[in-house]
Amino acid sequence: MVMKTSPCTSSLVSCFLRDELDGSQQHMLEEHLTDCDYCREHLETSVAGMNQWEELRSALNSDDGASSGVAGDSAGSDHLTEDADASKDAGEFCARLLSPSDDPQMLGRIGPYEISEVIGHGGMGVVF
Repeated sequence: MVMKTSPCTSSLVSCFLRDELDGSQQHMLEEHLTDCDYCREHLETSVAGMNQWEELRSALNSDDGASSGVAGDSAGSDHLTEDADASKDAGEFCARLLSPSDDPQMLGRIGPYEISEVIGHGGMGVVF
């Protein structure tokens, strides 16, 4: 039986994970990882144990993965509550910011501009 030798060494993978490779070494390793299952698996197990990869796969494949969080806890439902609170706060902010509009289909006015909808909101403001 012929043993497969690998140009990658554990020290090279460790240096890669610590971001200690120069650009050409990193590029060479990245290219090699696209073709070498052995080295790719070595890199994956160096980053996280197999049980962590399995947990991640099952969380990403589950129907409720988006709302339950990767760790499988109930933190996802807290985010839904926070999003609802943020939407309420954004609505209250908009109500204070906008002047009334003559058009009942519009949310309000900012100066001469009619505001038809809120496209998004976040920590830096509201997009109309």
